[in-house]
Amino acid sequence: RLWNRLQAIKTYVRNNRVSATLFGGTILLTALIRIVFAYDNVFREDQIVYNAVDSYLVAYWVEHLHESFYQLSDPTTWAAFPVGLWDHDLLLHLILWITSGIFGGSEAVGWVLAWYPAVVGTIVGGVVYLLATRLTADRRIGITALLFYALTPDVVTRTTIGSLDTEPLDLLWLALTALVV
Repeated sequence: RLWNRLQAIKTYVRNNRVSATLFGGTILLTALIRIVFAYDNVFREDQIVYNAVDSYLVAYWVEHLHESFYQLSDPTTWAAFPVGLWDHDLLLHLILWITSGIFGGSEAVGWVLAWYPAVVGTIVGGVVYLLATRLTADRRIGITALLFYALTPDVVTRTTIGSLDTEPLDLLWLALTALVV
C-alpha cells in the first residue's frame, strides 16, 4: 500500500514538474526564513537562547519531566504531574517531552525546544498549501497562499527557530482542523 502511494506521488511529480518545483522551492523558502535569520541568535557557542516570553518556563517543565520519575512509556505516572504543569499548556509540554524523549531525553531538550517552532511552522506551510489547493482546485493559488504564509511577518516571528511558545502548535491544530473539515 505504501509502495503504491509512493508510486502515485512519483507519477504526480513527473506529470506536474513545474508545480512540484514551485511547491518545493516555496516550502524551502518557508523553512529557510524561519531558520537563517535567527540561527546565530539562538545557538550561541555552547548555549541555546530562546526568543519568546514563556520559553524558559516551558524548558524548565520539559527538563523537569525528564529528570523526575515520570515515564514516557507509563501514562499512569502522568496523573502525578505537578499542579503548575496542569495550569500551563499541558499539551505543548507533553508533545515536547515525548519528542525530546525520542531524540535523546534530557540531553536533547534544548535542541528540540529550539527547533520545534521552525519545524511546525514549515509543516503548517504545507497544510496551508493543501488547504488552498483543495478549496480552489488550483495549484497556483496553493503556491500563492503558501508564499503569503511564508512571508507574513507576524507568523514568521512566532514560528522562527528559538521562538518557543504555543503559537506554532495552535497554528498547526487550526490548519489541520480546517483541512479536515
